[in-house]
Amino acid sequence: MKNNRIDTKMILLFPLVFLCLYGFHILFYRVTHTGIQYQRIDYRIYDNLFTNPVKSENREYILFNSDTRIHKDLSEYHEVFRKRGLNISTFHTKDEEWEGIKPYSIDYSVNRRIQVCENDTFLLAVFPSRCNSREMRDLIRQLIPQNTMIHGKKVNHVFVVAYENNDRESIRRIRKENEENGDIIVSIHEDKYVLLTTTSFNAYTWIAYHCSTTQYVGKFDLDTFIFWGNLIQYLEHAPRTGYFGGRRLGYAFQSRCTSQKNYAVPCDYPVKRYVKYNSGGGILFSRDIIEYLVVGEQYQPLFVTAEDIMTGAVLNDAGIIPTEFKVNGCKYMIWVQDNHGFYSNYSRIPRGVSVFHHVKRMDKYQEMIQYFKDRIRIPDQVNCTE
Repeated sequence: MKNNRIDTKMILLFPLVFLCLYGFHILFYRVTHTGIQYQRIDYRIYDNLFTNPVKSENREYILFNSDTRIHKDLSEYHEVFRKRGLNISTFHTKDEEWEGIKPYSIDYSVNRRIQVCENDTFLLAVFPSRCNSREMRDLIRQLIPQNTMIHGKKVNHVFVVAYENNDRESIRRIRKENEENGDIIVSIHEDKYVLLTTTSFNAYTWIAYHCSTTQYVGKFDLDTFIFWGNLIQYLEHAPRTGYFGGRRLGYAFQSRCTSQKNYAVPCDYPVKRYVKYNSGGGILFSRDIIEYLVVGEQYQPLFVTAEDIMTGAVLNDAGIIPTEFKVNGCKYMIWVQDNHGFYSNYSRIPRGVSVFHHVKRMDKYQEMIQYFKDRIRIPDQVNCTE
């Protein structure tokens, strides 16, 4: 009788033991599959007012389980940084007077409806833009409509706009503009210069997951005047892979406590380094570089406010340094302040130049369009060494 009682208890305990073991199995699977291989813990995915404006009227952005994103195996990129002795940074500055932020790239669900890349896109031009810069965005749309063919190559464009999730008026305006053009991806944070790095790295995240077909990516400031024909001709001479191009510069990180230099790092910044980067007016990438940016930001202790410097810092850590070359002896980029402001008279811009940086006034930008006319889209047939 006693043995029968024990057998009954064992039979009742068996399902409970099975459920416990199964539960531990699921837990173990979750833990081991949420590391660097798929980056489930590295990205947050938000819904917002674009997806359902009626139901969303009284709610903020909803954090979805990151399993809803399309997983992409980025382990090979993590391995590059780890082989170079780097680990995902856990540094937090104690310098309370330092102003800066470390980007946390997010693939917002609203941006997945933006489809501007084609199978034969040669260049995707990315323009970080202030929310109120509608006129400038429209001007660029007129210059290079989607799928524009320049020198036999297809060019597409996308704008990146930042706004806060409680800024209803900006959301309404950008939503309307996007309904008309379908070329804006959003970055949810305050729209100010010190957060431009966050805006740009959210754009790189979108490209990594939603634009795999373009051969090259160009990140351009809105105050950059582009000779598109020359630019395409320039890229035709660029490497197809491993290319990080533009106007090459350098910057030595200096502590805020010992230097008043712009973009100083906090007093307790853990490393000393010199960064090789490209001027933010027009940075060029072969498409395979983008994943290094998306992964590499996690290995940075923090970011200074200059997005071009930090783009270089991330890629330098992966062993990628800027490449600068000339086509027919012609420079890639000229600044308005070069040669003591010589090029403030834009009629002096030499033929063969691809990018002219720092056109701050829209009326001057429009003047330049009228002045250069066909030169904007037709490559200059010139040898600058002669």
